[in-house]
Amino acid sequence: MQLSSQLGCQLPVTRCKRAQSAARPVSRQTVTVRATVEAAEASGEVSIRRRPPLGNDTQPCGPAMGYKVGNLPDINQPINILEEIVWYKAKEIESFREKQPLPMLQALARQAPPARDFKAAILAKAKETGKPGLIAEVKKASPSKGVIQPNFDPVRIAAAYEAGGAACLSVLTDEKFFQGSFDNLAKIKAAGVSCPLLCKEFIVEAYQIFKARVSGADAVLLIAAVLPNQDLAYFMKACKALGMCCLIEVHTEAELARVLQLEGLEHHLLGINNRDLGTFKVDLALTQRIMESPAGQEVQRRGILMVGESGIFTPDDVAFCQAAGVGAILVGESLVKQGDPTAGVKQLLSLAMQLPTARHTSRLSGLRQAQQTAVKPVPARHVSAGVRRRHSIANSPQHQPGLSVPGPSVSSTVKTLILDVSAHVSHNDGLETFHTGEVPFQKILCANRGEIAIRVFRAGTELGLRTVAVYSPADRLQSHRYNADESYQVGNSDMQPVSCYLDIEAIIKVAKEAEVDAIHPGYGFLSENTTFARRCEEEGIVFIGPKAETIEAMGDKTAARRAATACGVPIVPGTNQALESAEEALAFAEEAGYPVILKASMGGGGRGMRVVRNDFEMVDLFNRASNEAKAAFGDGSMFVEKYVEEPRHIEIQIIADSYGNVVHLYERDCSVQRRHQKVVEIAPAPSLAQGIKDALYADAVKLAKHVGYRNAGTVEFMVDKHGKHYFLEVNPRVQVEHTVTEEITGIDIVQTQIKIAGGASLAELGLPSQAAVPAPKGYAIQCRVTSEDPEQNFQPDSGRLEAYRPPGGPGIRLDSAVTAGNVISRYYDSLLSKVISTAPTFDKAVQRMARALQEFQIRGIKTNIPFMENVLRHPVFLAGAATTGFIETHSKELFKFEGHSNIRANKLLLYLADMVVNGPDHPGAIGAPPSKYAPPPPSVPADLAGQPLHGWREVYLREGPEGWAKAVRAHQGLLLTDTTMRDAHQSLLATRMRTHDMLKAAPATAYILAGAGSLEMWGGATFDVALRFLHECPWRRLEQLREQIPNIPFQMLLRGANAVGYTSYPDNVVDDFCRQARVSGIDIFRVFDSLNYIDNLKFGIDSVAAAGGIAEGTICYTGDLSDPSRTRYTLDYYMDLAEQMVDHGIHSLGIKDMAGLLKPKAATELVGALRARYPDLVIHVHTHDSAGTAVATQIAAAEAGADIVDCAIDSMSGLTSQPSMGAIVNSLAGTKLDTGINPRHMLLLSNYWESTRDLYAPFESNMRYCSSDVYQHEMPGGQYTNLKFQAASLGLGDSWGKVQQSYAAANRALGDIVKVTPSSKVVGDLAQFMVQNDLDEHSLVEKADTLSFPGSVVEFMQGYIGQPSFGFPEPLRSKILKGKPTIEGRPGASMPPMELDNLEARLVERYGKANVSPRDVLSAALYPKVFEEYQAHVLRYSDLIEKLPTRAFLVPLREDEEVEIELSKGVSTHIKLKAAGELQDSGKREVYFEANGVPRVVEVVDKRSLEALGKKAIREKADVGVLGSVGAPMAGSVIEVSVKAGQPVHAGQQLAVLSAMKMETAVCAPIAGVVTQVAVVKADNLDAGDLIVYIDAASPSAPPLTTIDGDPLAVSDGEATRPNTPSSNGSAGTGDAAKQPQSAAAQR
Repeated sequence: MQLSSQLGCQLPVTRCKRAQSAARPVSRQTVTVRATVEAAEASGEVSIRRRPPLGNDTQPCGPAMGYKVGNLPDINQPINILEEIVWYKAKEIESFREKQPLPMLQALARQAPPARDFKAAILAKAKETGKPGLIAEVKKASPSKGVIQPNFDPVRIAAAYEAGGAACLSVLTDEKFFQGSFDNLAKIKAAGVSCPLLCKEFIVEAYQIFKARVSGADAVLLIAAVLPNQDLAYFMKACKALGMCCLIEVHTEAELARVLQLEGLEHHLLGINNRDLGTFKVDLALTQRIMESPAGQEVQRRGILMVGESGIFTPDDVAFCQAAGVGAILVGESLVKQGDPTAGVKQLLSLAMQLPTARHTSRLSGLRQAQQTAVKPVPARHVSAGVRRRHSIANSPQHQPGLSVPGPSVSSTVKTLILDVSAHVSHNDGLETFHTGEVPFQKILCANRGEIAIRVFRAGTELGLRTVAVYSPADRLQSHRYNADESYQVGNSDMQPVSCYLDIEAIIKVAKEAEVDAIHPGYGFLSENTTFARRCEEEGIVFIGPKAETIEAMGDKTAARRAATACGVPIVPGTNQALESAEEALAFAEEAGYPVILKASMGGGGRGMRVVRNDFEMVDLFNRASNEAKAAFGDGSMFVEKYVEEPRHIEIQIIADSYGNVVHLYERDCSVQRRHQKVVEIAPAPSLAQGIKDALYADAVKLAKHVGYRNAGTVEFMVDKHGKHYFLEVNPRVQVEHTVTEEITGIDIVQTQIKIAGGASLAELGLPSQAAVPAPKGYAIQCRVTSEDPEQNFQPDSGRLEAYRPPGGPGIRLDSAVTAGNVISRYYDSLLSKVISTAPTFDKAVQRMARALQEFQIRGIKTNIPFMENVLRHPVFLAGAATTGFIETHSKELFKFEGHSNIRANKLLLYLADMVVNGPDHPGAIGAPPSKYAPPPPSVPADLAGQPLHGWREVYLREGPEGWAKAVRAHQGLLLTDTTMRDAHQSLLATRMRTHDMLKAAPATAYILAGAGSLEMWGGATFDVALRFLHECPWRRLEQLREQIPNIPFQMLLRGANAVGYTSYPDNVVDDFCRQARVSGIDIFRVFDSLNYIDNLKFGIDSVAAAGGIAEGTICYTGDLSDPSRTRYTLDYYMDLAEQMVDHGIHSLGIKDMAGLLKPKAATELVGALRARYPDLVIHVHTHDSAGTAVATQIAAAEAGADIVDCAIDSMSGLTSQPSMGAIVNSLAGTKLDTGINPRHMLLLSNYWESTRDLYAPFESNMRYCSSDVYQHEMPGGQYTNLKFQAASLGLGDSWGKVQQSYAAANRALGDIVKVTPSSKVVGDLAQFMVQNDLDEHSLVEKADTLSFPGSVVEFMQGYIGQPSFGFPEPLRSKILKGKPTIEGRPGASMPPMELDNLEARLVERYGKANVSPRDVLSAALYPKVFEEYQAHVLRYSDLIEKLPTRAFLVPLREDEEVEIELSKGVSTHIKLKAAGELQDSGKREVYFEANGVPRVVEVVDKRSLEALGKKAIREKADVGVLGSVGAPMAGSVIEVSVKAGQPVHAGQQLAVLSAMKMETAVCAPIAGVVTQVAVVKADNLDAGDLIVYIDAASPSAPPLTTIDGDPLAVSDGEATRPNTPSSNGSAGTGDAAKQPQSAAAQR
């Protein structure tokens, strides 16, 4: 069988152009290795992953492996078998492909006994014997000797070794691979062998180290040839975490030198393997050479223990290695013989122990002589026939030559030197190479980084060239340097990282010292720098690109415009000379008109480019663009031209040789751009007329010939909507998007560049004319995957790639330079990978790209993948009609990421990690911890399941509010309103019930309570707390519940002109709120006013009627109707109020008893009188059970004529909640007032809510009984528990009785007012104020003119919440106001309309269109500060917080606790907490999770530890809840600070300029005010969110807020819409609702 067939791929052999000869046949050794591989695979013991042949793009996927992307093209290169057989891997651990977090491994390893000190055992034995410590190998087979022991007994062998004096044992099996070694380790350990054990399997994953550890190993083997330093360092860290040490095996001096760069080697061992990896031949002299090399001397100087191993067969071998200077020797692997396996072992050990300490010279001298007479290999640079680099398995330049299928012969010039021209050429650096003879170069350097550097290296390697990389100090661990044969640092740590790649002389110096023949500049950096091209020419180095004079003519955009004009190519009006100043640009704009566009004269890629639309912007944008261009290209010169709105951006790829020949490779459509930077590129351009294409081709070729262009380049054009084209610029370099042209033409553009630079003509390249250029084949699309967050205006992200799983499959190509574990720097371009899809049609290419992006899995940093997925599905893009304004025009659709669960899941992990590190942040959670039991959803009763849902909402939707009222009055039984989902949990659990738990009960509720009159859903506190504390959208809650419960009317509380807020709002806000609430699912609006102020009530009723809802005008009940001594709130008072509302057109009359003061007798009297006067009016009664009389009150009201009464599910009733539904249902069962609700069914809901209530134990009020003292203090039920918590927070917990008394006194002092939110809050604030200041109602009045009262009291006296029924108390009012302005009449009537459109624009500017809906605008209008905090929380943690199980939301996960989160229907995720790491120097901790079984790591700042240590964070963070606290929008460096402390600023004024990833971003003032703090200076490096400037908008010297009039985002909640609002006078820890979050949950 031929090697090619059994490897599953074609293996043709290339003939070298310079010397033709037949290829050498496959060697016997190759067949032996092949047979071994086949046998291992056939046995089923292992899985073999093969690397594709050279000449194909591969995508690294971790150590020692590569996967082919796309179809295999034909190749003309021989194959090295060690590149095919990438790794042996036991099936048992196939699922553990991710590096396991170290703390997780530590936790798992606790089950094993402590590891023994492997290194100490060797040193102890050496000290005891005066000879190197011996490590004896327990092994079943020896391939080099062909010895196999069928009766292998690892325990017996180990015991013999130990008895013979071995210091340690090495365990390896060649039959079962990993599992066999683990089994042997366990057997030896269990047998009581005391020697420390080394697992000698090839380790490629941390999990294998763990398996070795728990199997009994004390050390593991790491092979430097297959592991780059970053992996070695990781595994060393893993070993340290598990208490083990490593034996790092090296094969060459170069490998040893590389390994010595690692830190902490003193704690481990180094091993010299003197066996050739490819031939298995032993070269003991290798040990001597390595030990005598500079690296070996460094080992001895640092005292690192060196081990000689592999091929130690006899005492002479032991002596030789001892003489070489190693400190330990591994022996015995070949002495496993038939019969008694211990005989040879004992003999060898015995002889070794008897060796003298002197050097054994006989064999050594012979080996030295042989070494001196051996023919030395020729350096690669001088092998004129060429060289082909053998790829290192680990993508590292330091590795050993392996067995290869022979390549082409080399020239006769060197035949005698290398003896056998068909053999590989070995070098001291471990490389062997074969040159194709197509170019005169031997070595090329790429003066660039990242994926383009790797792309150049691949092209060079396929041509048989040695490759050289340069890297900055910041890039010392980046992949591109390890993909080259050699790599050298340029620049130093004192330089800006970008500047290192712009250091021309440093790069030239490296090139000269490395004997480089040619330099490829890539794109960006120096690719268009004339000076660089000239310096290369001066030094005799070929510049792979245009001639220097061509770059000067075409790379300079102004010179290119002049050239285009000279040869008749149409251009956009603009300047033909570089501009010296912004004034010149202003002069051009004045003549040409705005808009204009500024462009960097030298460069591209969107760098240094700005659209200017007016004179005001010009100077600032010119300077910023110039600075950006200088930083990116080393030249800040600019030019300006007229800006053509929304053209298509079409570019033509040209190829030109040095002999005047030019061809084009067709066009690319690059119209999809953001900030002038290309995002998606397509070839050929879809939906572009052929006539336009032909004109573009002709002009591109004409221009190239006109300037004598050479090499590859791109001529760029704009095509307007009329098909007219304009020349833009020439990019005299390879483009980022060259890939799509390669895919449709089959022409390797980078290799073509190298060949043309080497003197090849187009004819020699197979392109003698345009007709010879292959016609485009299908379509290709490229998407640039970047580390940018589209939800944060493409803020660049940086950090470690925790996971990187790229896509593959047919028609997918990846050009990338990253893999899992890489750190993405903030200093460079954010490009992670270029994904290229190819297909026969455009639509199919789009589908293929969409599939690839969906497969892409990147964790650890944010990416733009969700945005690109939106681009690909947009109809304009699919029609091939995208213009350069596509993204801006369609941003609303493109920036909508609700469906991208990956982004939100990452944020959800951050929330859970933050809880683990910093604990929960839930104000008011002072009770017992939440229950560990989460009840399942209640089931729908079997006799109801599957039946159609019917209910009173059908009547309302069918017949309207009036028809609904008639039907209710005609109904015989009593209807019930269930308050469980609103007032019940507000009164009992501080309004903390979450949507998650409501939705679980919703389906059963729809069936069981189908006959209910309504379900109460919303109130002011519900709305506020959902946003403020639960971080939920109350609108979304309403809509989700409505979807689940379509049949029962939903009702809400509407505070008249206050809507659901705590103050008055302009009328248009309330009107819009009612309309939106109606659309979202509210049917019945219980309109009330906290003072029974009729003007506010009438306005609320009108708003509801206009929205089409059921207007329930409401009487707020207070006092005691049954007490004749109470003369204010009499029956006449309530009847008069009811009459005014009935006359105004209400559909229902509500009686709202907030405190539970309505006694049964009073209910009978009031309801009876109302029924008698209004027989057709629906009457609806609400009360609380604070005194324990509510059930009796509701039954009395029903018997007196009430149609609907409020109650709560049994387990959520009583105390300050509503009366028990079960009690009312059972009491009225069988009577004419029967409710129609099945009490047995109702218990299913009660059981569910009982268990659910235990989850909210931290918020329980701990009231144990009803109390009749409510009749004394008249405190509303919900406010009772909330005020008690506030009192405790203010240190008044021991004075609660006094607070109750003061509440009654405060009520009397205020004139005995109605107490409903917000008036109840006024009374409560005043009561606590009186207790704190030791006042009674009399001394309060006496001292009022000297006191500073709570803001809520002042605003009440000013009339902001309305007019009390019996007027304001005097002289208290005058003393409190001290001349402050007052409002007479309804507050909203005097307020100008709020400009909601302007508010929406401000919100969109801040949060993006995708994150702002009309509902959000209303939320911001009602609760501006709370909405800001909510949005900040959602942006940080996502809205998936709503989907967390309640316990996981409230308290941190426990170690190994797992939660399941349903992200959407049919989509769920499992998250398990594994461990939290140690506190780092940065003040952060790493938290380890498993997400769907995949390890994930989240880094979180440990705020508690920093506080405990008395430390501050490295930098102060901006407060996202304060508009004037301005933070860095992204990580970057400060390049300009534009303001200073004390300086007034206007909204939009520049504060500072940041630079990140070569882009400059201006940070502007979000509000007008005075700068009170500047937290940065120039050159500071910032992380996202670091404080830059603090602006005080309330400062007396602040500019007037003319730019934000009517925008509540500019001021606090309490001041949002008040005309001429005075400053609040705070005192004694009290204030408005915005300043006291706990008071936001004010009660009904």
